[in-house]
This record gives sequence, C-alpha cells and structure tokens, in this order.
Amino acid sequence: MGEVRPVEGAEGASLPTWLRSTSVAWSGALLACLVIVLTTGFLLREKQALETSEIHSAELYARVLHDHAERTFNTIDIAMGSLADGIGAETLSSDTQRNKALSQSLSGLPFLRSLSLIEDDGRVVASSSPANLDVMVDLTSIGLPADGAIEALGSSVKGRDLVDAAAGRTTPLSAARTFVPLVRRVGPDSGRRLYLVAALNPDFFANEYELALADPSRRAGIFSMGGALFASTGNVRKLPGENASAHRAFTMILAARESGSFVGAGIDGEEVVTAFRVLRKRPVVIIVERSHGHILSGFHQTLYWALGVGAGVILVIAAMMVMGWRSLRGHEVVSAALQATRAEIESSERDLRTLVESVHELIFRADATGRITFVNRRWQEITGRPVADVLGKRFADLCRHDERKACQALFARPETHDEAILVHVNDAVGGSLTLDLSVSRVLDADGSMAGFAGYALDVSAREAARQALQSQLKFTEQLLEISPTPIFVKDERGRFVTVNQAWLGLMNLTLPEVLGRDSSDLFGDEAGKHNDQDARLLLSEERVSYENRLYVAGRPARDTVVSKVRFSRADGTAAGIVGSIVDVTEFREAERNIRKARDAAELANSAKSEFIANISHELRTPLQGIIGFSEIGRELSADLPDFLDMFTDIHAGGRRMLTLVNGLLDVSQMDSAVGSLPLKRVDVAHLVRDAVDQLQPQAALRDLKVNLRGLVGPVEGDVDRNRFQQAIRNVIANAIRYSPPGGVIDVSLVNKGEAGIELRVRDHGPGVPEEELELIFEAFVQSSRTRDGSGGTGLGLTITRKIMSAHGGSVVAENAEGGGTLFRLSIPAAGTAGPSPADAPWQGADSLLLASEET
Repeated sequence: MGEVRPVEGAEGASLPTWLRSTSVAWSGALLACLVIVLTTGFLLREKQALETSEIHSAELYARVLHDHAERTFNTIDIAMGSLADGIGAETLSSDTQRNKALSQSLSGLPFLRSLSLIEDDGRVVASSSPANLDVMVDLTSIGLPADGAIEALGSSVKGRDLVDAAAGRTTPLSAARTFVPLVRRVGPDSGRRLYLVAALNPDFFANEYELALADPSRRAGIFSMGGALFASTGNVRKLPGENASAHRAFTMILAARESGSFVGAGIDGEEVVTAFRVLRKRPVVIIVERSHGHILSGFHQTLYWALGVGAGVILVIAAMMVMGWRSLRGHEVVSAALQATRAEIESSERDLRTLVESVHELIFRADATGRITFVNRRWQEITGRPVADVLGKRFADLCRHDERKACQALFARPETHDEAILVHVNDAVGGSLTLDLSVSRVLDADGSMAGFAGYALDVSAREAARQALQSQLKFTEQLLEISPTPIFVKDERGRFVTVNQAWLGLMNLTLPEVLGRDSSDLFGDEAGKHNDQDARLLLSEERVSYENRLYVAGRPARDTVVSKVRFSRADGTAAGIVGSIVDVTEFREAERNIRKARDAAELANSAKSEFIANISHELRTPLQGIIGFSEIGRELSADLPDFLDMFTDIHAGGRRMLTLVNGLLDVSQMDSAVGSLPLKRVDVAHLVRDAVDQLQPQAALRDLKVNLRGLVGPVEGDVDRNRFQQAIRNVIANAIRYSPPGGVIDVSLVNKGEAGIELRVRDHGPGVPEEELELIFEAFVQSSRTRDGSGGTGLGLTITRKIMSAHGGSVVAENAEGGGTLFRLSIPAAGTAGPSPADAPWQGADSLLLASEET
C-alpha cells in the first residue's frame, strides 16, 4: 500500500474562532424556523387572497342579480304605472276594458302571474286571470299601501295567485308554491278606492338565479328588509315565506349600509362567503353565498405545495448545515458531503417538479417548433384527458378550428414578452373549456431560442357568466321591442338612445331618423313642453305624466298620455329618462259617447216618470169610483148573496188595481228620489217598534209571534221617517205573509258604530232559492217557492230597495241557517250623510204611502 498523503492545504487552513459545528447547527435551526414562519405567512396570505377573491366574485354575482332585479321591478313599475294612469284617468272605465288592458300588459312579463284590480272591500273587479274575478281577497294578507304611499310590496302569500288568497279559504296550500303581491293605489284618495295588484312569480327569480350562478356550490335568494324569503335557488333549504332575520346582513350590516360582504353564518346557518345588495327603490335584499368549505378545498392544493416547498428548503438548509458541519469536522469527509449535497439538490428538483404539478394553472413547455414537451397534471384535472395525449402536439392542434391561426401566430411572434388570448379546447366528454392562454419564449445563454413556456387558466365559469349577462341584456332588448306600448329612452342631454317598434310606428319614423336626435329635431314647435318636462324630471326623482295632442304628418291627430321617469347612475346622478306613450284617442271618444248616452238616458227616464205619474192620476179617479160604488153595492145587497159576492169581487179587484197603481207611482218617484230624501235625525228603534205595532193585528190573524231585540235604548240615525217605515213594513209584512201559522218572526236592530245601523228580519218560511235572492228585488218578480197567485204585485221589495238606496244604504236577502229567509236593511251611521232639500220633487200631494207591503 502506498503512503497516505494529507490533502494539500488541509491542515494549514485556518477558520474563525466563532465558526464551529454548534454555530452551524444553531444557524440551520434559525433558518428552518424562518422558513416555517415564511411558509405559514404565505399560506395565511394565500388563504386571505382566496377568500378576498371569492368575496369579489360574490359581490359581482350580487351586482348582476341586483341589476336584474332592478330592471325587473322597473319594468313592473312601467307596466303598472301605465295601467294605473289609464284606470285613474277613467280611460279604462268598464270591467271589459280593464280585463283586456290587464291581459295585454301581462303579455311578455314572465315575472308576473297576474295583474288584478281590487276594490277597497277586497273584491277583484278585473284581472288578467279569469280565475281571480269576483274573488274576495283578504286584504291583510297582501298588504295595502300605507297612508300617503302609492304602492307597497307585500310578503310571500301561499298559493299561485289571488284566488288562493280568498278571504275565509280553508283548503290547505303548499308552502312551496307562493307569490308576492305588489299593490299600487289607483285613482283619487276620496271616494271608492281601487288597488292594482301584481302577483310576482318567485319561480321566475329562482330560475334566473340558477342560470346566472351556474354553480351548485353557490346559492342566492331575494328577501324583504325584515328577512322574509321571497325566492331562492334550489340549494337553499328555507322555503318562501320563512324568515332569515338572524342572518348577519339583517342584524348588523343593513342598518349601516345597503351593500356589503363577509364570511360567516349563511342563510341555512353554515359557514359561507356572503355578498348582499339592497335595491334602490324597493325594500328588497339580494343575498349571494358560497360554501366556505368548498372554497377551502382549492386552498388545500396550495397548502400541500407550500408544505412541500418548505420541507424542501428545510432539507436544503439541513443539507448545507450537515455539509458545513462535516467540512468543519474535517476535510476527509468533503467528498461525502458533496455527494450528499448532490442528493439534496436532486430532492429539491423533485420538490420543484411537485410544486409545478400542484399549481392551479395549466403550465407547459414546448420546443422551438412549438411541440409540447411537458405539461403538468392540471391538464388532466380540467379536461379529464391523460397528459400523454398532448405530448408531441402543437397547442394550436388542441384548439377549436377557427382559433388555430391565432394560436399559431402567438407562437410565431418574435417578441419575448407575454401575450394572452382566449382559446377553447375539448374535454374528455366532448364539452368545451375556455382557457386564457399566455406564451413566452425561452432563450439560451447566447440569445437563441430554446423553446416556449406558457400557462393557461380555466376561465369557463367567467365566460359563462359573461354570456349569461349578454343574454339577459338581449332579453331585455327583445322585451322592449315586443311591448305594444310605445317606449323610449333618452340620455341626460335629451337625445334618443333607444325606442321600440311601437314608438316608431306611432311616430311614423325609422330608427336612423331618431337615434342621437332630441325632441327639437323631431317635433319642432311641439318640442317645448316635452323639453320643459324633461328638464324638470332630471332635477328630481318624481314621476312625470301629462297629456299631449300628437300630430304626425299624413295622419289624424291623436290624444296621448306621456309618462316619464328618471334613471340614475351608481353615484345617484341622472343618467337619462325612460318613458312611455299611451294612445287614449278611443278612450276620449268613448267618454264623449258615454256623456251623450247618459244625457239621453236621463231624458228618457224623466219622460217615463212623468208618464207613470200622469197615467196614475188618470187611473185613480175611475178606480175610486169603482171602489166606492162597490162598497155601496155590498151594503144594498146584504140580503142578496149572488149580488153581494159580485160586489165583493169588484171591490177586491179595484183595491188590487189601486195598490198596483200606487206601487208603480212609488217606484217612479223613488227612481227620482235617490240622493234627495229629506233626512232627519230620529230614533230608529222607535220607528221599528211603531212599524211592528202597526202590523201586530196582521200577525195575530196567523197566530205569529214577533220577537224584538236590540230596541231597548235609542238608536239615532238620519232617515226619512215615512219612507224608512214603509221599507220596514214591507219587509216585516213579507215575513208575516210567508211564515207558517204559529211561527216566530225575529226582528233585531244592531248599532255598528261608524259602520252604520243594520235591521235584521228573519222568518221561518220556505226560503228563497239561491239563484233568486237578487231577482226578488226586481219589479213584478216573486220567489218560485211562493208564486201561488194569491196576492202581491211583486213591487214591495223593489220599493224597499229603492228606499234604502235613497238613504245611501242597502237591503239584501239570504237563506238563514235552519230554514227561512233573513233580510238585512243597512243605513250609514248618523252624521255621515247630509240631509236632502226639503222641497224634493217627489214630495208632492200625490206621494201617498199607499204601496202594498208585499213581495
């Protein structure tokens, strides 16, 4: 064996005194702690960035759904405003016209189930849905506008439409099927009030939100300011109408601002990323959420990558520490230390490769000809295709056919800076993915090109959201075009930016002639009032509506109603004006025709009344003679039975004829007496007792008992004493006539305070068929159950109804429980109707109260 020779300079090397193996170990430990701290900080920063990115995404979706809801409610406002103007201006006076207008307005509005017109007592008088007509709606369930308010948005109501909100309904309804009522006050505040009710379709909002989100991990809902759910996507467990007021958006944030985002408990209580926005003109909140656990699932990949890199760096530090420690231990271990270092470097390379494989983006390398030589596993994750399928291929060969030229140009350009394009590639099941592709050249040390490096980001969801937004904008444009109402949009300078075909047809213009021009360019001298209204509207948020006489060359002038409303930018400044034009020419002509027909009807009614009065006078004179001579004949023929029967029949026929003539005269007089009776403050209870006393003999003949209730104390009311007693006698006499012998008649008086006074007369007779309860109040009509030909002209109840109408009251009949008929006579409370003139035309000498108390 040869002599062992020391390494040159191994023993002569001198090191600082502080450079010892222990110092190297401590330095390595400190560096490892630093790596751990940096890795932990990086992970926390990445998690925060991921949550921040998701919050921004949620805010974007919330803004998209907010804009959709704003446009939807604006469309509803335009439609309901036009209808309300037409109804309030009495351009839609008949139920047929209203039904037709409501049905036409509903056309093309999928977010509404129906449009209905409701009176203040809850009855549906007109509707786009025939099933709603004449339904008595529980007004408390739909929510009426508060005093001073024009409209109100109600809470979720079970059922599909107003017919399901009928008062007294007992049939259970599905909690999953609801609608939201939007109620708008129509017409003046005085007199009979009407309400226009739009039944909002929550399913429309739910479907639109499903399409807009296009991600099962996201959910959205639309709520009232109180937290009541109107509609939501299918992955929300709460049902419409349930309350989410415990949500942080309602308990803490909405009191301070109208939009926001946070990470916390969501609608269903789980941890989510939430964004919300409040509609500018409606007390409605849009909430968009995404499961926090789903978001963190993407963070786990970054966590593994960071831990791997940190572990690799710590291993490198450890290797360097060992190397230094061994170097310090002696030069004899230098070769072994170098070998260990090479091993650690290889390990670091593997860690680096793991890092590349675990990133979220698609990373690839290509040679100088553009053929792919490496691609990370992200390719297989997003496409489902193995990595081997793309190695050796050009990226352009993977793109859609029409995008290959642009992709080849991206690789062929001489620049070295990054440039990105959007391309589409197919996945394993034939679907299409959208990638944001960026490529850079890789140069050798001498500056020659060695190949390409690039990355691609999957932006399919972003592109789908963008296309969905474009589709929604296109839908809004088409909705505007199919509207039969002329609609226009102006910018803040008064120039037309959008008009629909109905507007162009009305103005006899083409679109190029209109866009970019203002009213002065199109309407000349007639533009002044339009410009004045526009200027006033741009300074306020009030709605403007005015009538305009429209003149179009070559066409007859038209009467129109122009309605305008301002729309604003996000900062609240005026962005322009949207308006509509309603052609009311036919309505104005109809009003004129109605006035002519009314005048003709009043003239005919006056002639009829005068004729009946004259013929009654002419008939009474001979009838009095017949009655008088028949009475003398009965006295003279007391001993002659045949002649006595003859004169008795003549006397009875004359009395019946006189009763009929007096009844006809009463009917005629009451037709002209409506609203003109001389009303005085009297004790109504006394009048009822007096009328009952007058009819007691007639009741005693049939062994009938009349029970009085509610007549102990005075009940004051404004009535005409004679006429009101006549109505009471007619109804009680009718009950006496058709009650079975030995029966009971109940008469009660109920003081309802401000609601008025009600007299109830109930018999225990045969009753009236349901279909005849209104017919018996018509002249000469009797119930089919009592039509036996024995007595009565059929005018008593007719006169009674006219008397009650002249008092501002009413009389109705209904079948009582247990048999018999119940009549209800109602008059307003004392002091609510002023007295009529004392010299009313029906108060002549011929107005004798001779009408028979009969049906």
